Amino acid sequence: MVIFVPNIANSQVIFNSRVAETLAKAGHDVTMVMISALDGPETKFVKIAEKVRIYNVNASIGITRKNFLAQQEAFMFEDLPMWDYRMRATMSRMSSLFVGSCRKILENKEFLEWLAAEKFELAFSYVGNLCPVGLIHHAKIPAWIWLNSAALMDFVAHYMGVPRIPSYVPRELFYAVVE
Repeated sequence: MVIFVPNIANSQVIFNSRVAETLAKAGHDVTMVMISALDGPETKFVKIAEKVRIYNVNASIGITRKNFLAQQEAFMFEDLPMWDYRMRATMSRMSSLFVGSCRKILENKEFLEWLAAEKFELAFSYVGNLCPVGLIHHAKIPAWIWLNSAALMDFVAHYMGVPRIPSYVPRELFYAVVE
């Protein structure tokens, strides 16, 4: 089985490595595909079990990890509404990062051939980006599981068919209240 890992934040790598380690301990052959969308030194703080194979994919579009993190740190602990220019800029950066890195992956013929040749029976994909779902279909992996390490996001609930109550208010609109 294969686990697609967004190598952007240690929290994602830790979460996915715990899933991989649990599956490997249960006797499964597990490969983590580490998708690196940022340039710069990789953090080595996450210990991954020796039983788990690692396949690194360089999907960088030229954004350095240092600059990306510096921009995030500038307002990380502020309570910003979605329409604040800094939040919009961050969302735009993330969108560019995901779209650009997916394009780089699709241009990587060596990786695509390797993925198809491995004949994985099961894949795990993270919910923050739909690119791995496309890779799963391209490689004809027959079954897949969407891993979510955070709260259920609106678009995930929609695609999973989770019903919404009529009084539901999207989290982006929580700030649209009169105080």
